[in-house]
Amino acid sequence: MASDKWSEMLSSATANFTWLNTINDGPSPIIYRDDAHGEIDLTSELDSVFAKLQKNIKRLQYRINFVDSINRKLYGALILPYLKTSADITCTDEWRKADKAANDIERENLLGNLQ
Repeated sequence: MASDKWSEMLSSATANFTWLNTINDGPSPIIYRDDAHGEIDLTSELDSVFAKLQKNIKRLQYRINFVDSINRKLYGALILPYLKTSADITCTDEWRKADKAANDIERENLLGNLQ
């Protein structure tokens, strides 16, 4: 696996590397270890790391949205008995609509990721 080779090469302080010319030697940048322990395709390695980063960012966004929705529900439940003006009630109703819309979008995104 490329990431195993990458980790091994980075952890080895005695390794010497040669950067292969991408125009003549292939379609993507390659680092070749001078002691003949293999080579690493940098493009595929970076693509893999970037995909993991994107996945972790999406997970973090879902968790933030989840915590935010819980906070809005708790805050709404605590403040609702103290609302007196129609403007406050309208604001709370809009807040609930926005929360429901955000929950629907999050549910659709989760279902889309499962498929």
